[in-house]
Amino acid sequence: MNFEHRDFDVSTDYLSGLINGDVSGLDDDEALNLEEFEQWAQGQAPEGFRFSHWADMGEDTKDFRICEVCGLLAETETVRAMYAEVTP
Repeated sequence: MNFEHRDFDVSTDYLSGLINGDVSGLDDDEALNLEEFEQWAQGQAPEGFRFSHWADMGEDTKDFRICEVCGLLAETETVRAMYAEVTP
């Protein structure tokens, strides 16, 4: 199976939900459920691939940037979305 990846700047508020599946720390304005996270990630998939999982970048990449999930300026960390090739 072949994989592709894309890196995203994501608010640190969302990291627990993305990586660990725990959205309990998000308030009502921030709350995206896990299905919404996966739908967002699938919408970023290269053609012929589907979202598979999130991968830790293994380095400290924190910075203030625009979060690619919510579109707001936030303390972000670069995360990697892994996409598996769709096979017929």
